[in-house]
Amino acid sequence: MVYAPGTQERDPQKQNMALQQHAGQLETANTNIATNTANITTLQGDYVSKTANNSLSGTQAVTNTTDASSSSSGGAETITGGLAVGKKLYVGTSVNTPITEFSAAPATAWSADFQSCTITVAGSGNSVIPDGAGMVMLTDGSVTGSTGVYLTGGSAVAFVAQSTGTPFVTPTTTPAANKYCVAFNGTHYAIYNGNAGSITFTVAMLRTRATV
Repeated sequence: MVYAPGTQERDPQKQNMALQQHAGQLETANTNIATNTANITTLQGDYVSKTANNSLSGTQAVTNTTDASSSSSGGAETITGGLAVGKKLYVGTSVNTPITEFSAAPATAWSADFQSCTITVAGSGNSVIPDGAGMVMLTDGSVTGSTGVYLTGGSAVAFVAQSTGTPFVTPTTTPAANKYCVAFNGTHYAIYNGNAGSITFTVAMLRTRATV
């Protein structure tokens, strides 16, 4: 109800209703102020937390799937400074970098360790490896412990050397008994095992071209 200037509601019941309405409005306003104050405090706490050094004890997940193939400023998560990883790092696709710098001290560690990169080839069988020109270095971890080095490229394979004994031979798709090699099968490169039993090889492959 609107009153003309200078007038006043004289009905006590209506005055009481108006006072209750104003009291309700003040209570709501006070509640909103308290809520906003709490929100501001929370935001301030979040800001301090995000600008300070933090330690996260739980498992963290970033579900954004943005890829970054050619820049350090793209991707689902970007880090301006360096990244220190205390344990193993697993990358699902590839690591793109202008140059890879190895800084492990030779007296204490190998610069690149491929000992977990293994492939088991059945006796008198073979196992195809990904296409590409480059170097294939493999160690017989089952029988002799010897390491052989092969170069691939142009649909051909060249045998470079082996560390001990003569288990590795020049490229052939039919190695003799107890011999093995890397050879081209007419379509792909493969590791051939002439041993009667299966052999587990540790393999390091450095690729310089994606095709055979």
